[in-house]
Order: sequence, then C-alpha cells, then structure tokens
Amino acid sequence: MTKYALSLTPIVLSLEELIPSSIKMRSYGVSMFVRTILVLYTLVVALTFPFFGKIP
Repeated sequence: MTKYALSLTPIVLSLEELIPSSIKMRSYGVSMFVRTILVLYTLVVALTFPFFGKIP
C-alpha cells in the first residue's frame, strides 16, 4: 500500500499545481479531494480492465 501512495504522489502534486490560487487557501480539503478522486478513478480502471496491471 505504501508503494501505491508513493507512486501517486508526483501525479497528485502535478494536479494540485493546476488548481487556482484562490482555492489553494483550503489546501488540505482540496488535497484530500484530489487524492480521493484519483484513488476512485484507479479503482474504476482496475475493475473495468481486470488484467490492466499486466499490460506492459
């Protein structure tokens, strides 16, 4: 589980940079939202494509 979180960190940081500065004031809530959406998106892809992890 740690490897999954570490591999998503650069993606999350890149997505958070795209957020306008007026919204960044509530950075903890926005960060949790972005990370949750990314995990849910990964879950949907994993359930839709069962052997996605074996694709090179």
